[in-house]
Parts: sequence; structure tokens; C-alpha cells
Amino acid sequence: MHSEKGRGAVLWYGMIKGTDKDSSDYTRNKSLRSCAIDFERRLDLANSAPTTAIHRQETLELRALTHGFPCQMPTPCALRMPQDICTPDESPCNLPGPPLISTPNLQKSKHCKAAEHIEYLAMSNRILSSMQQARLALLKKIYKPAAHLQKGSIEYERLARSGRVWEDYFMPGNSLKMGYVDVQRRMTGLLDEIDHLRGRLPVMDLGKTLVAEYAQQSVMIENNPLSVTDAIRISDRLRGGLEQVDLASTPSSELARLVTAWTTPRGADITESATNELQNHIIASQWIAENAAAKAGTAGLCEAEVRDLAVVSVVNTDSESAYDTWRTDSKKAGGNLVWGSRVPLGEYRNLPISVRSNRLKIFPYPQEVPACMERFFQWRDLQHREKALHPLILACQMTAYFVLVHPFPDGNGRTSRMVKQDYLARQGYVPVVIRNLQREDYLRMIDGASQGKPEEFVTAVLEAQLAVLHQASARLKM
Repeated sequence: MHSEKGRGAVLWYGMIKGTDKDSSDYTRNKSLRSCAIDFERRLDLANSAPTTAIHRQETLELRALTHGFPCQMPTPCALRMPQDICTPDESPCNLPGPPLISTPNLQKSKHCKAAEHIEYLAMSNRILSSMQQARLALLKKIYKPAAHLQKGSIEYERLARSGRVWEDYFMPGNSLKMGYVDVQRRMTGLLDEIDHLRGRLPVMDLGKTLVAEYAQQSVMIENNPLSVTDAIRISDRLRGGLEQVDLASTPSSELARLVTAWTTPRGADITESATNELQNHIIASQWIAENAAAKAGTAGLCEAEVRDLAVVSVVNTDSESAYDTWRTDSKKAGGNLVWGSRVPLGEYRNLPISVRSNRLKIFPYPQEVPACMERFFQWRDLQHREKALHPLILACQMTAYFVLVHPFPDGNGRTSRMVKQDYLARQGYVPVVIRNLQREDYLRMIDGASQGKPEEFVTAVLEAQLAVLHQASARLKM
């Protein structure tokens, strides 16, 4: 459940603002607070892949309202991509009109009194309608270059698969627009201090000692409950087996087989999944440390290697289920409404996505993702050659850029941090372990960086780098 500052609660606060606390309007509106919070929970359920029969009809209806873009724009429309939330032959447009939320499941909401239920539904519909309109307006603005093209035409399909529309609007690789040039200018002193210290330290060896702690922090950001102590214990247990493997010469394509040999098959046990997730990350990070040392100074992982690491990040964990078939009951007897066919591990997503924290955050459509990722690597290689950005600054932009594209069904955050770890190691820097980091802090920082406000994220990365180097330097002097 969201906090009381979610969309429903915000509307509730607006309803009571300026109302006399002794008035009947205040009392009536205040009683709707629980309805607003309950609506928040249901909206989050609807934007997740449907998992239970109880929520299937509600999921269809809420999705139709909040993500109706491909079905409710005139043709030709703003890049009306197939599979936005529906297959070409099963459109949410055919669902009943408002009040769509009036399902038996919602009518039995324990939070809403019967006398207030109509108001609850009206409020819910207003929230959804407002969100839908805002999202559609933004999509129309972003995909305006395709508005004059006929859907299905050669030009339309070419533009859709080019990824240029999304990329030209957001420009994630523009270091000046995204704020990295200015941040680098302001942090020259800190960067110089880091480079002065690292020149006197065995950075590659130091980086290998941080693998367990780095991996633990990376999975902690994804809500993994295991501690640094757990990570060290797992790392110690793996050490004997990993020492028998020449990781530096092991191709990334072998990593999934390697981690599978040491993990328990995916099951219902949450602790089991968390252990597998952390263990997978430790093995991947150890491989990165060894592999990067053998390729010092180079631009970084290739696309195939990143896909392999994406597999490692989710295999035999609960995250693997994001790659499974997303289905819910169809109106047609005996049929299914397929939200997306199963995606093989390591392949790019085949569905549009949104995030709960910001419904107006727009990611590339699945047709755009392959081209966007191809240009991500081209951009990374060019930036590496030109050296306009300091490696630490470039690594930060690289991480935010990757997350903006969000190419995989799941594991994007973990994979983006592996990409960052690899690049920094190749340039002679240690993994970034931010002391006392909380999940919400990281999400706020990376979201800011994605919106052209990277200073908090970059500062945290640089200060973490400097702290580790200072500690190592102090130990050498003892």
C-alpha cells in the first residue's frame, strides 16, 4: 500500500482543504481516506502482472482505464504500437464503459461503507481518468513525429523500430542536457583527489575484496533482506569452487550454467530466492572483477555479455517469473488474453511498462528497445574514446541511461550496476559501495539522474569511491 501521499490520498486532502473541521462535509470526506488508500492498493495490483483469479476482472478494467493509449487515440495516432496492453484482436476498448471499477470485488471492499460506495467509485474514476488523460497527452506529445504516418505502413514500422522517437525526445545520452557536464565541472576537486589516491593503491586487488559487500548492496536495493554478513558467508562458501574456475577466461555465456550449479531450483521459499539472488550477484561480480582486470582500459561489456549477466541476475529467483507468460482470462470462451508471450531469459521485454511511483514515466515501447540498446553501446564506446567525461561521471550516466531504457522484463537495476562495476574496474576504480544506503535513497537518486538532475547520485558515487580509497590508504600506512 502506498503512503497517504499517493494519488487517492492527495485527492482526499484536496477535498478537505479549506473545509471546517466541525462541518458534515469534513466528516464525510475524511471517512473517504481509507477508500483512497484502498484504491491505491488496487491500482498497484492492476499494474502488476495478474497473479490470482480474484483480481483478473479488476485488472482488466483498471488497465483499460490507465493504459488505454493504443485503443483510444484516433488513427493515425501517436505511434499506436501493438501490444501496448492488448493483442491486436483483443482490445480493452471493447470493455464496458465507466463506471468500470464497479466490480463485485470492489463493492465488497471492507474499507468502504455501503452509503459511501458511490462516492468512492466516482473518486476512483476521477483519479483514473485524470491519470489516463495525462499519460495519453504525454504519449501524444512524445510520439508526435509518427502522428502523420499510417499504422502498418513501411514508414510507420521503420520509425517504430528505429527507437528514434523516444530517444530524440528524452536524449538520455546528451551529457549536457542530462546535467553531467555541469556536475563534472563542479566536482573537479573531488575527482582529482580520487585519482591522486588511486594512483598509489593496488585498485584491481582492492576491488576484488569488495565483491561480496557490493553484491549485497545491489540486491538490497531490490528488497533482498540478506545482510553483508550473509554475503560474506556465501562468498566464503563459494571461494573454493570459484578458485577452480578460470573466471578471467570463462565466457559470459557459461555464467548461467555456473550459477545454476550452485543454486537451488526456484521454488516458493522467499529465503531461498533471496539467497540465490545474492549468490548469483556475487558470482557475476567476481567474474566482472577477474574479466575486467584482463581487459583494463577497454570500453566495457558487449551487448551479448550484458544479456548474459541479465540472465544471471534473475535465474532461480522470484524475478525469473517476470519472464513468464502474462495471461488473464479472455472474454472469449476457452481463450486467453495474452499480455505478452514468455520472454526467454536474457531477451528484451515484449511489453510496455510503467512504474508505480510515477505513472507518467515513459519507457521505450518494446519495438524500440533493440535499437535503443544498440545505440546505448555505440554511445558508451564513443564517450569512452572521446573522454569528455571522467570515467566516474560517465559510469553514473551509463547507469541512469540503461535504467531509462529498462530493456529486460526484470533485473534491470542489478544489470545496470554490473555494467557500472565492469566499466569502473576496467578504468582502474573500485566497486561503488555507498555507506548506510537505504533502498529509497538509491531510487530517489537514480530517478533524479534519469530526469537530468544527477548531482545527488554522482556525489554519492564519488564520496563512496573516495571513502574506500582513504580506508585502503590508511591500512597500507599501518
